[in-house]
Amino acid sequence: MKDQRQNKHTSDSTDSEKRWIAKEDEVPLYRSYGVTKKVNPAARKIRDVIAKALTIILLVTELGIIFLVTFMLAFYTDVLVATVLFLVLFSIFFYNATKLLRRRARFIRKLKRFCKKKGYRIEFKRSFVKGFSWAENEAVDFVLKAGKWTYYVKLATSKRFLSSYTFVSKNEMKYTKIARHNRFTIILDLKDKTYSMPIAFPKYIPEDDKYTVKAILINPAVMNIERKGSDGVIVPTGSGEKLFGYTIYTGTGFIETIRRNAEERE
Repeated sequence: MKDQRQNKHTSDSTDSEKRWIAKEDEVPLYRSYGVTKKVNPAARKIRDVIAKALTIILLVTELGIIFLVTFMLAFYTDVLVATVLFLVLFSIFFYNATKLLRRRARFIRKLKRFCKKKGYRIEFKRSFVKGFSWAENEAVDFVLKAGKWTYYVKLATSKRFLSSYTFVSKNEMKYTKIARHNRFTIILDLKDKTYSMPIAFPKYIPEDDKYTVKAILINPAVMNIERKGSDGVIVPTGSGEKLFGYTIYTGTGFIETIRRNAEERE
C-alpha cells in the first residue's frame, strides 16, 4: 500500500513537471518568430478604411491649421504678411501633392527635347492624363522612332517611391504598395498591398525584328524592380533588362538607351 501511494505520488509529480515544462515551452503567438496572427478579411478591410480616413483627417487638419494660423495672424500682423505666410504654407502643401504630376511632366519634356534635338519622331497614342493609368488592353502610350529603331512604350506609373514592380510572366506583372512604418500602420497592422496587372502589346508589332522594341517604362522610379525566375524565385532586375519578350526601362535608362543607340549609329 505504501509503495502504491509512493508510485502515485511520483506519477503525479511527473505529470505536474510535464505540464510545467509544456507551459514554459509555449510561446504566445504575438511574441513568436516567423508566425503571424491570422486576420479576418473583414477586419482587415475595416482597418484599411480607418487608415484612409485617418490620412484624410490628417490632410484636412493640415489645411485647417494653415487657414487658422493665417486667420489669427491677420488680426495681429499686417494683412500683407499674413498673405505671404499663407502662400508659403500652401505652396509647401501643393508641392507635395503634385509631386507625381511634376515628375511625369519633367520626363515627357526631357524626352521631347531630346527627340527634337536628334530629329526623332515621337507619337503619343494616349493623353497625358490617361498615361497615369495602366493600359490593360493592347494600347501603348507612345511610339518613338529613332532611326532604324522603333520603340512601342507602355507607361507604368508609381504613385510613390516606396513600392515595387514584379514581372511574373509574359502576360502579368504585379505592383506592390509597401506599407509605411509609422504609428498608424503599426497600430492597425497594415500590410503591403499587391495588385495584378495584365500585360498586352499590339499584335501587329513584329516579334523577330531586333530593331523593334516592346518596352515597359516605369516612371516615376520605384524602390524595387523584380522578376520571377524560371525556378519561381523572385530576383532583382533593373532598367534595360529584356525578359518575356519586352524590355524594362526607367525614365533615365530609356533616354540613355536611345542616346547610346544614336551614338552607335553615328
